[in-house]
This record gives sequence, structure tokens and C-alpha cells, in this order.
Amino acid sequence: AENPDYTIVHDNLDDMGRVTSSQTYQKGGWTLHMLRGIIGDEAFWKKRSAKMNQRIAQGNVELVFIGDSITHGWEGNGQKIWADRYAPRHAVNLGIGGDRTEHVIWRLQHGQLDNVTPQVAVVMIGTNNTGHRQDPPRETAAGIKVILGELKKRQPRMKVLLLAVFPRGATADDTSMAAISAQAFIRHQIHLRTSTTPRPAPKSRLICQA
Repeated sequence: AENPDYTIVHDNLDDMGRVTSSQTYQKGGWTLHMLRGIIGDEAFWKKRSAKMNQRIAQGNVELVFIGDSITHGWEGNGQKIWADRYAPRHAVNLGIGGDRTEHVIWRLQHGQLDNVTPQVAVVMIGTNNTGHRQDPPRETAAGIKVILGELKKRQPRMKVLLLAVFPRGATADDTSMAAISAQAFIRHQIHLRTSTTPRPAPKSRLICQA
């Protein structure tokens, strides 16, 4: 292993229920975090990044999913749904387990999408900022705002569907509920258009709202 001294159970994980409960994100994403820690952060990231860039280089990219282990997980338990619903739309998974907003910013600024013209990007990022590292919600929102700016600058015609950051805590006073506060900052800073009324999409097109 690249990092034999890595401890699977982090020092800040005082309640194993947080990663074993079926109601929490951690259960699905923790394996990727462990893998990233065991083989080494840099080695894991470079290998995953190279795989994604190889797919991007093949072209024919109409839909991209950008994010962390939640997005990365489509290649695990989500494989069947991905194959049925998203692969026919020429979708590419750009999720890396453990990534934070700054990782996505780096990827975009170093040309990850510069040679393709996707129609839609689905973005979910920030849970490793608000939860794993416990960044202030305002900083997480600022990072997401930069990501949206990079996407607009590099793909001005692409529509972006920004998904909310999942809360990690079971109660409203849990410090990991900072994700909820991050949503408020995002809406305030970015002035997102939101709708509570579902709109049916034509069968031949994929409609997203940014």
C-alpha cells in the first residue's frame, strides 16, 4: 500500500453509526474515502483523473456528472440505473471520491471540459467541505459559486443542474448540518432560479434548470 500507516477509522469518527446507518451518506461513500486513504491521496486522485480524462478524450459527451464520491458511486451500486438511463445520453461520470470544491475548480481550470461541448452538467459538490473537513458554510458556498462561474466561462451554452449538499447529521443541532446553511448561502450568493412545480420534459430532450 502507498500509505501503510493510514487509519481506516478516523480520529474524528467517534460514532460508527454515522457510517453504518442506511440513512446516511457516509455508508455509501466511506469505502471510497478508505481507498483514497489507503493507497494515498495523490495516487488515488491521479488514477481516477486519468480514467476520466481518457473518456473525455473519446468525445461524444452530451451530459456530465461532476462531484465527489456520491457521483463516483454511480459506478458501483448505481451501475444498472446509469446504464439504463444515462449511458444512452452519452453521459460521463466526473465524480472523485473525497473531492472538495477546490478539487473541482482545479479540474475545470486545467481543461477537463475544454475539448468537449456537453449540453448539460449535473453538479453535486461540497459535502466533504461541510462534513468531512467542516468548513464554514459561507466558504463552501463561495467554492460552489466559483465552480459555476468556471462552467459558464468554459461552456457558456451548457445548462447546469446544481444539486443540494446532503446533510450528514441526524438532528438539526448536529454540527454536520452545516450543509443546510451552505444551501442558504448558495441561494443568496448565486441567485439560483428555483421551482416547486415539476415541469414535464419532452421525451426527446433533457431539460435542466440552473
